[in-house]
Amino acid sequence: MQAPLISYVAMGSSLVPVAIGYFRFRRLSFAMKLFLGYCIVASAQIAGEYWLALHHMPNAFLANLGLGLEPFYFCIVYAVALGDGSPRRLVLLAGLCYGLFWVPERILHEIPSPQIDETVGIVSRIAIVAMSAIALHNTARRTTTLLTDEPLFWVTTANLVAATGVVFVIVEGNELLQMGMHYFQAAWELNWSLLMLSNLLYSRGFFCKTSSAILSGP
Repeated sequence: MQAPLISYVAMGSSLVPVAIGYFRFRRLSFAMKLFLGYCIVASAQIAGEYWLALHHMPNAFLANLGLGLEPFYFCIVYAVALGDGSPRRLVLLAGLCYGLFWVPERILHEIPSPQIDETVGIVSRIAIVAMSAIALHNTARRTTTLLTDEPLFWVTTANLVAATGVVFVIVEGNELLQMGMHYFQAAWELNWSLLMLSNLLYSRGFFCKTSSAILSGP
């Protein structure tokens, strides 16, 4: 089955924050430069998945690897962005707890390549949501400017949006597939739409002022 147009648009949208982050690189804080690195890796992963799919090769292993590693990326970005204090320690604790789950799961319960690891997918989203909520709460509590002037606001909001789509597809995907391909594709279209929205929110974060009171880095 040919991939729908929206899937290509979603893939292309991952290049938007990469391009904007690249052109604003010198104005970015250290934490946002680290975040740009995540955007580059995520964009490359998506491109790899599509390339494999177009050549009728299994690509679920890339999705599983990406789902598993994303919480570690954001743990590092948030830890740098938050500086010293209890919110940073809570983020690191959440990352450590996730690592204690993911490493044994990866070693002992490897999912065959055609399948998405539902357990890792859900737990990784829970970890990202928890870390994002901690970072967002700290930003709202400590900022001395408008919340929308904080890069961390846009990054955390985008993560909460993206996590919603991933969890919905993973949890409901099998049941929707039993109802018919039309319902299953509709769920993926929702996920792709949320992916595009999250990439736009990421992009907005790169336009925030470097004088941000929270996301300033070391």
